[in-house]
Amino acid sequence: APDARRISVVGAFNGWQPDVTPLQPAHGGWWHAILRLPRGAHPYRFWIEDAAHPGGYWQRDGENPELVESGVATPGGWTDSHSLIEG
Repeated sequence: APDARRISVVGAFNGWQPDVTPLQPAHGGWWHAILRLPRGAHPYRFWIEDAAHPGGYWQRDGENPELVESGVATPGGWTDSHSLIEG
């Protein structure tokens, strides 16, 4: 997300609250953070703020193919999903 102003990782581990776990910008438009999570499955998403979306928007992790259904239906009737990390 090279054009992002701020990115946070959100999940059950931080109450799905943006700004609780901000990422730091790195070279080439990448963002990073180090999280210590308890063992188990952790659904998550990124909260991204940029010029086009100053209020922010949710985004799954495009680098992680592991997904889990969120249980929330989209307006089109599809079930939404989160990225998933297990460990």
